[in-house]
Amino acid sequence: MVSKEWGQWPGEYFVNSTNTGIIDLMKMRIDKIDEWGCDWVEFDNMDWVYDQELRNTYGFEVTEQEGVAYYQELCQYVQSKGMKCMAKNLVENTSEFDGVLYESYDDEQNWWNQAGAQRFLDQEKLVIINHYNESDCEEIYEKYKDIYNEDISFICEDASLKKYVHFNQ
Repeated sequence: MVSKEWGQWPGEYFVNSTNTGIIDLMKMRIDKIDEWGCDWVEFDNMDWVYDQELRNTYGFEVTEQEGVAYYQELCQYVQSKGMKCMAKNLVENTSEFDGVLYESYDDEQNWWNQAGAQRFLDQEKLVIINHYNESDCEEIYEKYKDIYNEDISFICEDASLKKYVHFNQ
Protein backbone atom coordinates (compact mmCIF):
# COMPACT_ATOMS: atom_id res chain seq x y z
CA MET A 1 0.00 0.00 0.00
CA VAL A 2 1.05 3.62 -0.31
CA SER A 3 2.55 5.32 2.75
CA LYS A 4 0.14 8.28 2.82
CA GLU A 5 -3.23 7.71 4.49
CA TRP A 6 -6.30 8.56 2.39
CA GLY A 7 -7.60 11.87 3.68
CA GLN A 8 -11.31 11.00 3.35
CA TRP A 9 -11.23 7.90 5.55
CA PRO A 10 -8.76 7.59 8.44
CA GLY A 11 -6.94 4.28 8.44
CA GLU A 12 -7.44 3.63 4.70
CA TYR A 13 -4.66 3.47 2.15
CA PHE A 14 -4.52 2.91 -1.59
CA VAL A 15 -2.97 -0.22 -3.06
CA ASN A 16 0.42 0.60 -4.51
CA SER A 17 1.03 -2.70 -6.32
CA THR A 18 -1.02 -5.81 -7.01
CA ASN A 19 1.91 -8.24 -7.03
CA THR A 20 2.86 -8.04 -3.34
CA GLY A 21 0.47 -10.66 -1.96
CA ILE A 22 -2.54 -8.32 -1.74
CA ILE A 23 -4.67 -10.66 -3.87
CA ASP A 24 -4.10 -13.57 -1.48
CA LEU A 25 -4.89 -11.30 1.47
CA MET A 26 -8.12 -10.12 -0.17
CA LYS A 27 -9.09 -13.72 -0.96
CA MET A 28 -8.73 -14.51 2.75
CA ARG A 29 -11.08 -11.61 3.52
CA ILE A 30 -13.52 -12.93 0.91
CA ASP A 31 -13.32 -16.37 2.55
CA LYS A 32 -14.33 -14.73 5.84
CA ILE A 33 -17.25 -12.94 4.15
CA ASP A 34 -18.33 -16.29 2.73
CA GLU A 35 -18.13 -17.88 6.20
CA TRP A 36 -20.43 -15.15 7.51
CA GLY A 37 -23.03 -16.23 4.94
CA CYS A 38 -23.08 -13.05 2.85
CA ASP A 39 -24.62 -13.05 -0.62
CA TRP A 40 -22.80 -10.06 -2.15
CA VAL A 41 -19.40 -8.39 -1.95
CA GLU A 42 -19.25 -4.68 -2.80
CA PHE A 43 -16.04 -3.45 -4.42
CA ASP A 44 -15.55 0.02 -2.93
CA ASN A 45 -13.18 2.66 -4.34
CA MET A 46 -12.83 0.88 -7.69
CA ASP A 47 -12.05 4.14 -9.44
CA TRP A 48 -8.63 4.53 -7.83
CA VAL A 49 -6.70 3.21 -10.85
CA TYR A 50 -8.49 5.57 -13.25
CA ASP A 51 -8.02 8.75 -11.21
CA GLN A 52 -4.90 10.67 -12.22
CA GLU A 53 -5.32 13.16 -9.36
CA LEU A 54 -5.26 10.32 -6.80
CA ARG A 55 -2.30 8.77 -8.59
CA ASN A 56 -0.39 12.06 -8.36
CA THR A 57 -1.37 12.74 -4.75
CA TYR A 58 -0.64 9.28 -3.35
CA GLY A 59 2.03 8.14 -5.80
CA PHE A 60 0.79 4.63 -6.38
CA GLU A 61 2.52 2.67 -9.09
CA VAL A 62 -0.16 0.17 -10.09
CA THR A 63 -1.19 0.57 -13.71
CA GLU A 64 -4.78 0.81 -14.88
CA GLN A 65 -4.48 -2.65 -16.46
CA GLU A 66 -3.16 -4.16 -13.21
CA GLY A 67 -5.95 -2.52 -11.21
CA VAL A 68 -8.62 -3.84 -13.55
CA ALA A 69 -7.09 -7.34 -13.49
CA TYR A 70 -7.05 -7.08 -9.66
CA TYR A 71 -10.76 -6.42 -9.26
CA GLN A 72 -11.71 -8.85 -12.04
CA GLU A 73 -9.74 -11.66 -10.39
CA LEU A 74 -11.30 -10.89 -7.02
CA CYS A 75 -14.79 -10.86 -8.55
CA GLN A 76 -14.17 -14.26 -10.12
CA TYR A 77 -13.07 -15.53 -6.72
CA VAL A 78 -16.20 -14.11 -5.06
CA GLN A 79 -18.36 -15.85 -7.65
CA SER A 80 -16.45 -19.13 -7.20
CA LYS A 81 -17.64 -18.98 -3.58
CA GLY A 82 -21.27 -18.67 -4.73
CA MET A 83 -21.60 -14.97 -3.94
CA LYS A 84 -22.17 -12.03 -6.27
CA CYS A 85 -20.01 -9.00 -7.07
CA MET A 86 -21.29 -5.44 -6.66
CA ALA A 87 -19.35 -2.73 -8.50
CA LYS A 88 -19.39 0.69 -6.89
CA ASN A 89 -19.81 4.00 -8.71
CA LEU A 90 -18.53 2.72 -12.06
CA VAL A 91 -19.04 -0.09 -14.54
CA GLU A 92 -15.89 0.17 -16.65
CA ASN A 93 -14.38 -3.26 -17.24
CA THR A 94 -16.99 -4.94 -15.04
CA SER A 95 -18.95 -7.09 -17.48
CA GLU A 96 -18.60 -10.08 -15.12
CA PHE A 97 -20.03 -8.13 -12.16
CA ASP A 98 -23.59 -8.88 -11.05
CA GLY A 99 -24.66 -5.36 -10.08
CA VAL A 100 -23.59 -1.81 -9.36
CA LEU A 101 -24.28 0.65 -6.56
CA TYR A 102 -24.05 4.40 -7.16
CA GLU A 103 -23.80 7.04 -4.44
CA SER A 104 -25.99 10.09 -5.02
CA TYR A 105 -26.19 13.44 -3.24
CA ASP A 106 -28.50 16.45 -3.40
CA ASP A 107 -25.90 18.45 -5.32
CA GLU A 108 -24.54 15.47 -7.24
CA GLN A 109 -27.28 13.35 -8.81
CA ASN A 110 -26.87 10.99 -11.76
CA TRP A 111 -23.22 12.05 -12.12
CA TRP A 112 -22.07 8.61 -13.30
CA ASN A 113 -22.00 7.01 -16.73
CA GLN A 114 -25.74 6.75 -17.36
CA ALA A 115 -25.28 4.45 -20.37
CA GLY A 116 -23.30 2.05 -18.19
CA ALA A 117 -26.04 1.96 -15.56
CA GLN A 118 -28.65 1.41 -18.26
CA ARG A 119 -26.54 -1.39 -19.77
CA PHE A 120 -26.57 -3.18 -16.40
CA LEU A 121 -30.36 -2.75 -16.20
CA ASP A 122 -30.78 -4.02 -19.77
CA GLN A 123 -28.78 -7.11 -18.78
CA GLU A 124 -31.15 -7.55 -15.83
CA LYS A 125 -28.37 -6.85 -13.35
CA LEU A 126 -29.03 -5.11 -10.06
CA VAL A 127 -28.62 -1.32 -10.05
CA ILE A 128 -28.89 0.43 -6.69
CA ILE A 129 -28.81 4.17 -6.15
CA ASN A 130 -27.99 5.11 -2.57
CA HIS A 131 -28.95 8.76 -2.06
CA TYR A 132 -27.74 10.62 1.03
CA ASN A 133 -29.17 13.29 3.33
CA GLU A 134 -32.40 14.08 1.49
CA SER A 135 -35.47 15.98 2.68
CA ASP A 136 -37.76 14.61 -0.06
CA CYS A 137 -36.87 11.03 -0.91
CA GLU A 138 -40.05 10.43 -2.91
CA GLU A 139 -39.21 13.31 -5.27
CA ILE A 140 -35.68 12.07 -5.91
CA TYR A 141 -36.91 8.52 -6.44
CA GLU A 142 -39.40 9.79 -9.04
CA LYS A 143 -36.57 11.63 -10.85
CA TYR A 144 -34.50 8.46 -11.01
CA LYS A 145 -37.48 6.37 -12.16
CA ASP A 146 -38.00 8.88 -15.00
CA ILE A 147 -34.42 8.22 -16.10
CA TYR A 148 -34.10 4.47 -15.49
CA ASN A 149 -37.67 3.15 -14.99
CA GLU A 150 -38.86 1.16 -12.01
CA ASP A 151 -36.14 -1.47 -12.34
CA ILE A 152 -33.66 0.47 -10.20
CA SER A 153 -33.43 -0.10 -6.49
CA PHE A 154 -33.35 3.13 -4.55
CA ILE A 155 -32.21 3.66 -0.98
CA CYS A 156 -32.56 7.12 0.47
CA GLU A 157 -31.20 8.56 3.69
CA ASP A 158 -34.19 10.58 4.87
CA ALA A 159 -32.86 13.64 6.71
CA SER A 160 -36.06 14.27 8.66
CA LEU A 161 -36.69 10.65 9.66
CA LYS A 162 -32.96 10.12 10.32
CA LYS A 163 -33.04 6.67 8.73
CA TYR A 164 -32.71 4.96 5.39
CA VAL A 165 -35.86 4.36 3.35
CA HIS A 166 -35.82 1.51 0.79
CA PHE A 167 -37.80 1.79 -2.43
CA ASN A 168 -38.49 -0.97 -4.98
CA GLN A 169 -36.84 -3.73 -2.99
